[in-house]
Amino acid sequence: MEHLELDEMQRYHFLEGTHAFAYQCMGAHLCQRDGETGVMFRVWAPAARQVRTQGDAYAHAVLRGYVDTCGRDLPNYGQESLRSLYREMRGLKNPAVIVDCNHSNSGKDFRRQEEICMEVTGLAARDGEIRRFVKGFMIESFLEEGHQPCGGEFGKSVTDPCLGWPDTERLLLRLAERL
Repeated sequence: MEHLELDEMQRYHFLEGTHAFAYQCMGAHLCQRDGETGVMFRVWAPAARQVRTQGDAYAHAVLRGYVDTCGRDLPNYGQESLRSLYREMRGLKNPAVIVDCNHSNSGKDFRRQEEICMEVTGLAARDGEIRRFVKGFMIESFLEEGHQPCGGEFGKSVTDPCLGWPDTERLLLRLAERL
């Protein structure tokens, strides 16, 4: 079995979370299954008949959407995605999901965040399982709409584009009416 040694610079990047191939440091391998590329962790335990991991029974998931092999941003907040994830998590003590309304779920169009919140709350209104499972939303919001590259304008994001405060306030009031 191959053992990966990290030099000082690689160790620094690994601990900072910026190592380009961190999955290799943890024994993971890139693989493809059903046309999707992902990371698979493998354990070599010749004397073990069964390997189990102990997870957090109060864990939650965050649905941010995903990027397919062609580089397209695709959503994963729809009814089928939520129901499938719930089936995977229903053995936990408090199955919970947070829906990220930006990033790949919005196709990187921050203006769609309100539409996504309304769609998920509509699903929750019609489906008690989804209503109990969805615990909240992640919304990219700042004082001023959009983003800037350097940080010269007060109140505007220097990272991802965001809703400005007027749109955020309207969205929160709409959510309050629906919930």
